Amino acid sequence: WTNGIADVKAAVDKCRRAGVLVGLHVLQTHIGVRSRYVRGAADPRLGLTRHFTLAKPVPASGEFGELEVFENPQRATMAAEARVLRFGPELFSYTGYTSEPPWRFTGVKRGAFETNPVAHPRGEIGGLLDMSEYGCQSVYADQANDLQDEVAGKIAAFYNACGFSYMYFDGSE
Repeated sequence: WTNGIADVKAAVDKCRRAGVLVGLHVLQTHIGVRSRYVRGAADPRLGLTRHFTLAKPVPASGEFGELEVFENPQRATMAAEARVLRFGPELFSYTGYTSEPPWRFTGVKRGAFETNPVAHPRGEIGGLLDMSEYGCQSVYADQANDLQDEVAGKIAAFYNACGFSYMYFDGSE
């Protein structure tokens, strides 16, 4: 869409003139991994399924291969595309974890989904990113904060600006 919302509105209007009602289908609890809520600096309001505390600081730059945590990572997700941790604004991918203390995530790579590496102090709390099980291309919004409300406001503004006839809220949440 070269002209953004104007092009969408023009397409919706054209369909209406042809007698077709156009609706909008949304997954309002999903945040795409290519969105500004994930890339650059991951939004702290993204959902986490488990929490972990860093047992050692992480420097601002460089690869290190492992993240040591105080909690046992047993049963952490091992689905290939969903092995993602968030500490502060940075996302880390991992390939495995240890089953005995000191507990560590292994095969760690920084900057997952194009997040920027930053320093992380010992004691920082983060956790497993709540990735959607449908292709791992989105993250669930944490239901206990205002991120879903913010996204809903943007969806409402888009809906109203484009003149859709109805909206379908997907029930996959």
